[in-house]
Amino acid sequence: MSFNDLERGGGPSSSAAGSPMRPGGTSVLPTQQAVDPEFKRLADRTAIQILKINSNVANIDRLLSLNSRSQPKDWSHRITALLDTTRDLIHHSTADVKTLSTNYASQGAHADKPELQQQQYKATVSKLQHDFESALRGFQRVQRESAERSRRTLDVEREKERRLKANAAETSSAAGDRTSVVSTAGGAVGPTAGQRYKDTPNETALVELASPRADSAPLLDDGSDEQQQLQQQQLQAQVEGPSQADIEFQEALIAEREAEIREIEGGVHELNEIFRDLANIVQEQGGMIDNIEYNITSIATNTQAADRELVTAHEYQKKAGRRALCLLLVVGFVISVVLLAVSLQNGSVVIEEHLRIDPLRIL
Repeated sequence: MSFNDLERGGGPSSSAAGSPMRPGGTSVLPTQQAVDPEFKRLADRTAIQILKINSNVANIDRLLSLNSRSQPKDWSHRITALLDTTRDLIHHSTADVKTLSTNYASQGAHADKPELQQQQYKATVSKLQHDFESALRGFQRVQRESAERSRRTLDVEREKERRLKANAAETSSAAGDRTSVVSTAGGAVGPTAGQRYKDTPNETALVELASPRADSAPLLDDGSDEQQQLQQQQLQAQVEGPSQADIEFQEALIAEREAEIREIEGGVHELNEIFRDLANIVQEQGGMIDNIEYNITSIATNTQAADRELVTAHEYQKKAGRRALCLLLVVGFVISVVLLAVSLQNGSVVIEEHLRIDPLRIL
């Protein structure tokens, strides 16, 4: 997808059709079928915005890699437009990430949902936060490089402006002392024989030249008015030096560079604020994770204690079973002895009664 294709969508886009994607092409939403529509919309939009940020960073990188000779004429404007667009995307993405973190990844959020779905929400938000932070670091890097390149360009423009103003001042002061000689002999226009104007880096000076024709006749007239007019224009341009329009254009260009640098520096400060906000969110989630880990540790400790209690109960049950068996054996033995004693006693009674009856039978 090209940058132009992304730009057609404008700022934060609405929820995209199809399954939501994160940078890299993989799904960012939980695999549960019953996904909160608002969560799906925010996560989907955040993933697309992160993709756009990464694409803009790549385009800025490509423009920064161009040297001064291969830079297009609108290089500065293209860099500025990309930086502004990326900042807008970052602002919208920051708001969406905060909303996701508060409503779906904070402690107690969506407590009515199943535990597995809550964990999936938190994992998705954590992944989006990581991708967003990586995109921010890339943008922070190209933003600093762009500011450094703009400062170097501004230094060059200021030096050029200084030279233009110096040349204009020297040309203006020299014009009061310069005597322009226009030779009308034969219709020729220009300096007198043996004299001409010479441009130097800082001024246009009138110098004397030793000419083999210094004492000869004046220049011949070719009778061309156009050539005379052209010579006059060239002479006037040499005398006047840099125009006021050139100086004003250079000043406007410097003011534009300074405004771009101030805007980039402001973006750097805003980006630092966003990093601090993300750090606070991560810290809050870190405290929540610490609580979760503490609860998990407590559950593990309680489970181990319960295991020990179960083992103790099992041993006690074994011992109680043995004791019960012993007691049952003792009770059975006692009952057997009692029954045996009762049986013996009943038998002796029967014998006695039998012996009592026998004498009577004898009589």
